[in-house]
Amino acid sequence: MQAAVREEVDFVVLSGDLFDPTHAGPRAVAFLRKQFEKLKSRGISVYWAASQDDLQEDCIRNIDWPANVRIFSSDRVEQLTHYRGEHVIADLLGRSCHPQKSLHAGEFLSLAVGGYQIAVMHGKSDLFNEPRQGLEYWAAGGADVP
Repeated sequence: MQAAVREEVDFVVLSGDLFDPTHAGPRAVAFLRKQFEKLKSRGISVYWAASQDDLQEDCIRNIDWPANVRIFSSDRVEQLTHYRGEHVIADLLGRSCHPQKSLHAGEFLSLAVGGYQIAVMHGKSDLFNEPRQGLEYWAAGGADVP
């Protein structure tokens, strides 16, 4: 998080396995929340594709995260557009882990508004077996690597 502040980035992308709420305890959650608050105070957004560990017992969805934190759905790919002022910086297509639903590169089709096209995901996928068109960057946590 310090590097994000130092480099004055527009946003941070997280692709899962950030913490295991069943082992982390309240201090770890408080620490992470405090880090997200620091990013918020600098106008830095957080886009998080949660892992199965992150989502255990649906814990992270019940925490009151700062408004700059967006956790992607585990049911479907969501597209979010990130702006700097009125200018589009990036279109982010993301999906969190779903234990019964593999990720498919073909799901990440952008309805581009402008800027960079970024896929953010966590989970078992066919990412390396299927064509990946139109996206400049893939943040693929937990993906099967050949």
